[in-house]
Amino acid sequence: MRGDIVIFRAPAFPSFIYVKRIIGLAGDTITYADDKSVQINGRMIGQLNHHNDHTSTYQALQERNAQQYEYVIDNRKPFVKPIYTQWVIPDGYVFVLGDNRDHSWDSRFFENAVGTPRHLRGLVKKELLISRYLATAFTLEFMKSDFDIGENSLKVISEAQTAEGNDGDK
Repeated sequence: MRGDIVIFRAPAFPSFIYVKRIIGLAGDTITYADDKSVQINGRMIGQLNHHNDHTSTYQALQERNAQQYEYVIDNRKPFVKPIYTQWVIPDGYVFVLGDNRDHSWDSRFFENAVGTPRHLRGLVKKELLISRYLATAFTLEFMKSDFDIGENSLKVISEAQTAEGNDGDK
């Protein structure tokens, strides 16, 4: 589901595991602009909260549970352009983006297996999704509060659920 943080196998190197946020679903058009902004179906992700010569901070809302999250764009970092600036997401694929956008290797830059059609490059097949992130399993913040391992877990997405497009929320 859009906004979920997922754990998945890299498209070209299945032994590599990544953790990113899903922003594009089947039928979506994702556009990445020169100013580093991202649009889904013509609508910009997030609202600009802060901007100066060094950084821009955006606030975004996760659709599924209305939880807010922030992402920061480093305005000083040289802009590395992805090969494509627009993707149309077909059935069976998702577009992922790291919250630390300037330092993230994600759908904008992913290599895919040899022979992948151009229009699918950078996209992640749903069958490569392993799990949805539910909670932080380890953080140094636990020193400041109670740490209850029982509340932290990963939920495995079964192959049947992935094939059906079900996000496992039954």
